Amino acid sequence: MRHIFRQSKAGCCLPKTGEPDRDFFIRSLIPFSQNGKQLKKCSRSPFDKNEFSDLLDQLNLYWSNIKCPSNDGRFLWKSAWKTYGVCSALSQHDYFERALKLRSDDNMLSILGENGIIPTDYVDYSLIEVEEAINNEFEDAAAIRCSVDYKNGKSQLYEIYVCVDKYANKIIPLVEEVNALKYQMSDEALQQMPDFQGRIDVLNEIDCIDADLVVQIKSVACEMNSGEELTLHRVFV
Repeated sequence: MRHIFRQSKAGCCLPKTGEPDRDFFIRSLIPFSQNGKQLKKCSRSPFDKNEFSDLLDQLNLYWSNIKCPSNDGRFLWKSAWKTYGVCSALSQHDYFERALKLRSDDNMLSILGENGIIPTDYVDYSLIEVEEAINNEFEDAAAIRCSVDYKNGKSQLYEIYVCVDKYANKIIPLVEEVNALKYQMSDEALQQMPDFQGRIDVLNEIDCIDADLVVQIKSVACEMNSGEELTLHRVFV
């Protein structure tokens, strides 16, 4: 299995359950087959929040949905369970409990802080510094994903991917798998997409991309009035 820690981004809505913790959020706990294929929607096992009612306080803190409009997180948990949890061989309670325990046992914010990397608007850290801090802890077995804040053009740490054992009890160093994941997130892999050049041609035609293939923000048409940031993302574990 693979586990993702995700840090929240600005411009979101406060959940109906109150303010979540100022920490990395859990994105999901995703099972993979032995040949590396992501497993999802293996059965129609129903979702029942009552099965893990004792975990709701922790889920509201660390697996919260901060998208707009304001919500209570139920849809996010249901989606995770119906898509990935049903393939995990875990009960609903164990699926969410073990994801929470993994976050607690390997607290990414604490690991970064112990290496002198503190979230702030006033200090920039290099990607190498962040990678070294995390991979020193996980034996080079973590993948990092960054995003770009379209408001100021700065890169920011967005997601951290780690592999865990099939029982979702502990993080394990699967360097080969993580390296493959890093490639999947790279610009080189993106350029292998069949329609990549077609998309570039369209952006060139409307003068919204420069010579380095960096998308240029132009007028209000480049924004979405949905309460969410317009991002290019979604890989994962």
